[in-house]
Amino acid sequence: MEKEERDLVERSIRGDRDAFAALYERSFGPVYAFVVSEVSDFDEARSICQETFLRAWNGLKGLKEPAAFGGWIRTIARNEISRFRARPQTRAAARNVPIEDVAEPADGRAVDPAGAAAQREFEDAVRDELRDSPPVQREAVLLRVLAGLEYNEIATRLDIGLNQAKGLVIRGVAKLADRLERRLGKEPS
Repeated sequence: MEKEERDLVERSIRGDRDAFAALYERSFGPVYAFVVSEVSDFDEARSICQETFLRAWNGLKGLKEPAAFGGWIRTIARNEISRFRARPQTRAAARNVPIEDVAEPADGRAVDPAGAAAQREFEDAVRDELRDSPPVQREAVLLRVLAGLEYNEIATRLDIGLNQAKGLVIRGVAKLADRLERRLGKEPS
């Protein structure tokens, strides 16, 4: 853990909301990639991440070693994934709400149903195509694509070698691109 991140964790433990916000910005991508790799649902992953970071904020006083933050937040996420898997599938019914019953976004932007549908189709395709990938490759691809991590950071987070991380990402992204092009009706390039 780098000194800046350790400082953010220490300040967050003392109740500094700005430090926790900065820590959230640094940590969200990798946590989100991990959760997506486990639940294969982008919306549920966002919800699980929100709950993960809320639990982290409320439980920071219990974190004794700031250097353990990465593993600690991942454990919280893993527990939230378990809770998600254990609960009744009540959210599936919520997805069938008529469009006129859906409120417009709080920021007042107009909803683009065609754009939202295309985004949902793309996310569903990514989820489906990654489901067949080995878990370590799925997580490596998501860490690169969703979290924007560099190969050395992926290697560290997955506890693998740098060349293995590069290979997993390169092969995984190529396979994903090929499958998505075929699925979404385009010829592979």
